[in-house]
Amino acid sequence: MYDGSILSIRVHMKNTLILFYAITFLFYFLTFGFCILRKKILENLMALIGLIANVICMVVLMVWSGHAPVYRLFESLMLGALILSVLGFLFSRQEGKIPDLRFWVWLEILLIMGIAAFARKEPNPFGYDYDDLYIIMFHALRIAVVSLTLFSSALYIQSRFDSRNSNSLAFYRAHLGRNFLILGAALFFIAEYVGIHWCLRGWGDFWQWGAGFFQSTLIVMYFMLAVHIPGSNHRPGSWRPRLGIVSGFLILALMAIRSII
Repeated sequence: MYDGSILSIRVHMKNTLILFYAITFLFYFLTFGFCILRKKILENLMALIGLIANVICMVVLMVWSGHAPVYRLFESLMLGALILSVLGFLFSRQEGKIPDLRFWVWLEILLIMGIAAFARKEPNPFGYDYDDLYIIMFHALRIAVVSLTLFSSALYIQSRFDSRNSNSLAFYRAHLGRNFLILGAALFFIAEYVGIHWCLRGWGDFWQWGAGFFQSTLIVMYFMLAVHIPGSNHRPGSWRPRLGIVSGFLILALMAIRSII
């Protein structure tokens, strides 16, 4: 009887989660559609509803699991979409014609939601250490890095289009894209520092060689290259904007790969 009750609650929570995931996906898709149609009021309304549904998804995940929604791929992607949506609201607006910055941001959110469609839609089983602040910060900061670098990529992409159209915003957007890339790098290094404390307490050493540590090394090297490579932030042919464009998609792919291997 007790086991049956637990199973019933589990099924109910999973159905609720899938429902709000579908609603979130639908309204983000409508947001992108109205962005293309240049319907500013409807775009903002659909984005707001999508954001609210996204928040409800996170709440369902937290109530179901009893811990922060930052561990398994699905919950990480939903949190990443939420952060990117907030960035889109705060730092972009609908412009005269497409593509504009919001066009790329909504498209990136649809990419995240599309990947989430193939992820297992339930939280990670509760672990004894999931309430540890160091572990929560490590995972949450890495998810924030994905969102920040994707927003940086959107800025760099739009800067390239601005340059082709002789738009004076090209330099500003490339510079802002670099700033978000640096912010993402800073948060990643903070996450790694937090992870060092986690390793020291859990395994007695700050470095345990493996796939996860190798991936972190690759990301650190990429950030160092993207931030320090000489050249212009926005001029075509320069490696800086090229690396900026790739950054968000590369780190998103690495996060997805790490979650499934």
